[in-house]
Amino acid sequence: MKGIVNAIVIVLFIFNVSNAYAYANAEEYSCDTGAGASKDQSLVVNAVVNIPDSAAAGTIVWRAPERAMSYNCWRGVEAFSTYYFFNPKNKNFGSEIEVGVTINGVDYLPSSTEKYAHSFASKMCGLGQTCANSYASYRMSMFVVKKSNSGSTSKTKVIDINNYIPYEVGKSKNSSNTSVRITGLEAKLLPCTSTVMIIPNTIDFGEIRSTGATPELEIQRENFTLSEQRDCQSASTYGLNGVLRPAANANLYDSMGTLVPKDNDSVGISIFDVENNTPVRFNNEFVVIPKVGTISNSKQFEARLKWRTKAPKAGRFNAGAVLDVYYK
Repeated sequence: MKGIVNAIVIVLFIFNVSNAYAYANAEEYSCDTGAGASKDQSLVVNAVVNIPDSAAAGTIVWRAPERAMSYNCWRGVEAFSTYYFFNPKNKNFGSEIEVGVTINGVDYLPSSTEKYAHSFASKMCGLGQTCANSYASYRMSMFVVKKSNSGSTSKTKVIDINNYIPYEVGKSKNSSNTSVRITGLEAKLLPCTSTVMIIPNTIDFGEIRSTGATPELEIQRENFTLSEQRDCQSASTYGLNGVLRPAANANLYDSMGTLVPKDNDSVGISIFDVENNTPVRFNNEFVVIPKVGTISNSKQFEARLKWRTKAPKAGRFNAGAVLDVYYK
């Protein structure tokens, strides 16, 4: 009889342990980066964002390169939503700037958006079962917005953004979330104004004969100059970076960045840096003016026209490009 009693005790013990595991699993919630299962991910930026006094309030003065990211969250038997929580530590950079986050191409400012629901996970498992993880990949970037009005910077001021946590991912603001930390970033407000001009701002390729047209055959080259003039209240060393984007009347054709007119796709235009003889890739940041302290600066570019077909259609074509310039 003693043996029977022992058997009953063992069965009850196993049953109780199983129930305790299921209950704990149902309440469990945690997130990691999905890469090495770390809770925090450090992104090294190593950049100084130079902000001119001439920039108006609300101007985006800098954008970081886009990065591919991922997170991995899980919970037991209950459904849950996963959120991005922006500026979870409530960091305040003062009256001059605000740091925003771009998620999958959409900009978010912590002052106007506290959180954003990215995904919803329905019931993933039953009692006693192994729960699946909720994994997601996304693209992120950061940007800096000037909050102060133009004409309000009388002397150079440095703002430390190092170790800033722009957002965390999870169900709620708690220690089970995964967070992103930025290192090596600072902003510098400059009592300086740069005026940038493109000369000429319109390029006329003139009349083009279609005889002998061959795809990728170069037709003509035309130069233009980007000129910068600084009006600084004190000596300031900085550079200009730019991002070239197609205007509304043009499309991009290939990875090299061939600009194709919407009204006549018989031709394409590529932009080259004359000094290095290298193509300027559209939608990618590049150096316009290196970091210098001189007042007047310039850079030479070249527009190269080429055929895209052996049977071009007659008529005019128009294609534009927009150059966004950032202080570096």
